[in-house]
Amino acid sequence: MKRILKTTIASALVLSMALSGATAAVAATPAAEGLQQSNCIATQTVSNWAKNVKIKLFNKSEYAKYNPGVTVEKDENSPTGYYAVFVFDEDSLTDSYKSYIKEQYGVDLNEKLDLNNLAQVQIYSNTALLFSYDTQAAGVPLDPANAAYTPDQYTEGLYPAGGDTSKAWTNAAGTTKVNYYADMTKFAEGRWGVKIPLTSGATDYNIRLVDVNGVADGTYLYDPANAPMQNTASGVYSRSSMVYVPYSEKMGTGTYSDRTVENPREDGKTGEMTFASYVNADGETRYLGVYLPYGYDANRTEPYNVLYMSHGAQSEQLGSEMRWLNECAVQNITDNLNGDFVVVTMNNVDLKWNQDKIWTEQQNIMSFVESNYNVGKEQKNRAYCGFSMGGRTASYMYVNHADQFGYVGIWSYAANELLDALDADGWAKLAAQGTKVSVGAGDWDYLLSFCTKFSDSLKAHDIDNTYFTVPGSHDWRTWQAMYAYAVQNLLWK
Repeated sequence: MKRILKTTIASALVLSMALSGATAAVAATPAAEGLQQSNCIATQTVSNWAKNVKIKLFNKSEYAKYNPGVTVEKDENSPTGYYAVFVFDEDSLTDSYKSYIKEQYGVDLNEKLDLNNLAQVQIYSNTALLFSYDTQAAGVPLDPANAAYTPDQYTEGLYPAGGDTSKAWTNAAGTTKVNYYADMTKFAEGRWGVKIPLTSGATDYNIRLVDVNGVADGTYLYDPANAPMQNTASGVYSRSSMVYVPYSEKMGTGTYSDRTVENPREDGKTGEMTFASYVNADGETRYLGVYLPYGYDANRTEPYNVLYMSHGAQSEQLGSEMRWLNECAVQNITDNLNGDFVVVTMNNVDLKWNQDKIWTEQQNIMSFVESNYNVGKEQKNRAYCGFSMGGRTASYMYVNHADQFGYVGIWSYAANELLDALDADGWAKLAAQGTKVSVGAGDWDYLLSFCTKFSDSLKAHDIDNTYFTVPGSHDWRTWQAMYAYAVQNLLWK
């Protein structure tokens, strides 16, 4: 009998290893019923496999069947039609992971927290709270105090939003971040789980740890079992893990109900995400994200157009070149909309938003890109877009260097003082460049008025521009929607 029992458990272990290994490499992309978004199981030790098997065989929790990471499942009981099931494993806080967090964010998790005695683990997201135009009027900065709905309250007509809002409002931590927090349930030794109904498209999330002394990690912890995009040239990861949810009829039929354009394309017709480094005149090594469209041909007779994209203000000195690509899903959106152009992202944080330094570096970037990729070198071939401080940077590029770019997207912030300083000759020179411009933000963005004024000033001087807004605030999902709109309607159209 003992021999049979040992054989049965051993067989279950082997079967579990095979099944988990097969699913662990699959990302949580939109598909049929449920996909694992985890890539750490395949590299864990046999002892960890045994731990997984023990939990799956004997633990009665609804979370026991899931591997660490996030699994997206279709569920008729979900108000959106899908649940994202998150499982966190304390063993995933490896020495290498903790070393990375210390290097990138300056937080020593071993010193700050009692990691052997965690009292609370949370999933939090910048963009999982929901808002309605009925309770949150367009043009008014996001105010979660009187207008926020949680994911389980989803009904058609609610839109995900969050991120930064007016400094007139602060949360309990004294910051202006509008985040959604979900408490995880501890269902096994070192294992925590929670399921959240999310809307379609790409949603960011991070992990928050609190120990028995009430001390929180106080930094950005990505999900170790579902790491965000990594710049392979620098070794730096983007800030947040991502989860991708399919569309369900339960989400409604509104313009922004189906946002699967933000999810990874599944038919193999995808571009190549690469990373590069160059050395500037000061001897500094700087890093770029470079997206090459599907079918990119280095020898094509007609050079590719190229879009340069700047992020917003960030706390990290390294890695911000991935915000557009990871949190804002630019790679996925460009793939799904068949964008036939190169995208280049850069990091401007360490330049302290000094626009003279940024322009000097932008010239270095264009020289590097034009020497190493098959892209056009004329004004008509180049575009520049940015969000938040990157939008302000884009307004500098437009006013001071319009002759270099055929299209400029100024989103979620603008430097109106540049237009205020123009005289008649300056306005005439700007108009003569013929650069196409779009200006816009989320309907609940606290910086929307800057964009409205910039657009109105251009129109007052007979410079046509596209002004548009989307449901959202000062957040990743707003910029996902704005980029998708630009690809569909504005860039090289």
